[in-house]
Amino acid sequence: MIKDIRFRSTRVRTFDNEVIAVPNSELTANAVTNTVLNGRLRLTVPVRVGYDDDLDAVVRILSEAAADNPDVLEHPEPVVRVTDLDETVEVVASMWIAEPDRATYGRIQSEYAREILGRLEGAGVDLGRTGPQEIAGEIGVVSKPATAVDETAADR
Repeated sequence: MIKDIRFRSTRVRTFDNEVIAVPNSELTANAVTNTVLNGRLRLTVPVRVGYDDDLDAVVRILSEAAADNPDVLEHPEPVVRVTDLDETVEVVASMWIAEPDRATYGRIQSEYAREILGRLEGAGVDLGRTGPQEIAGEIGVVSKPATAVDETAADR
């Protein structure tokens, strides 16, 4: 939020209540993002689940939890997508909220996270906790055979 406009700089207050002085030359030369101008803000919540979990159930649970939250806007409707495949599967829920001040954003994010945590655990989803991996085979030390280059270096 803009706090003060001066001749050489503009002071901006962040969601973390920090005041940042931005040179006006930066504001005229670069794009400026105003997250609260339009009266709504997208809330994005990533969740990591295991490969053995039912992804359809995870998507359904995240979608239903967003739809059940009275602070989440119906339009545009919440979207849940698989976004990354690594050691776990990342599923991201994106939804829109009105009145996106810092307190509202944080409260809605926390309420949604707590709600999906309970629902996912109730459905037996492991929430991406990695467990021990079984490795089969042998581990040993193999000596490297000497090469002509190594022998020449040893003679010096």
